[in-house]
Amino acid sequence: MELVSLPQEDHWLSHGATREQMLQAIVTFLERNDPPGWSPTNDGDDVTSLNQAQLQAASEFGTAAMKAFDQDGTFPAEIVIGSVARMAGSFLFRSFGLPLTGIQPGSVVLSEQANQQGPRLVQILGGVLESMGVKLDSSKLSASQRTMKGQRESFLETQEVLEMRFAAIRAKYGLSDGEAADSAALATAVLIKNCASLLDPHVGFGLAVYGFIEGAKTAPAVPDPA
Repeated sequence: MELVSLPQEDHWLSHGATREQMLQAIVTFLERNDPPGWSPTNDGDDVTSLNQAQLQAASEFGTAAMKAFDQDGTFPAEIVIGSVARMAGSFLFRSFGLPLTGIQPGSVVLSEQANQQGPRLVQILGGVLESMGVKLDSSKLSASQRTMKGQRESFLETQEVLEMRFAAIRAKYGLSDGEAADSAALATAVLIKNCASLLDPHVGFGLAVYGFIEGAKTAPAVPDPA
């Protein structure tokens, strides 16, 4: 086991530089060890293929979401985790390039692309959590997902809060929609880890998977031009 020291950092990884150091350490670990259990077909390649810009964007996605939902210095873990996961799914949805003429924002849009590419976000989520020492029990995950009802807020309400913030970060690092989806999935995993004392990681994982699916199968609102 390798100890990664993050000087003067707190439990929430509040400093951008050390968050990026931590994310880079995760990728390095996965490159060396390819943790099993999440992707028997790709052996961790989903995570190790992320580039430096994606790591930096992931750090900023997490920070932006925490600030957006801040409540006097704290934030509702389940809302932040689910919301970032929704945005990951939404970026993935946009990468499909589906024709949406006549489709109302918030409508369910089923596609083969979502079925084929959506599991990649789950692989990133599980691989990163495992690399950070978050051990998930498959039986608890199954129970959590059976009882999962999603968030009280609608998808469009989540998008309204995070869209402009996340779009600015995506543009800053020149990410494609697919790359931004992977970054947001990574950010979701880090949030689950950091919120473990507030929210059972099994519940967090279930919220994330639900958010990925919802985002990848829901027509987003088109933001007004700045």
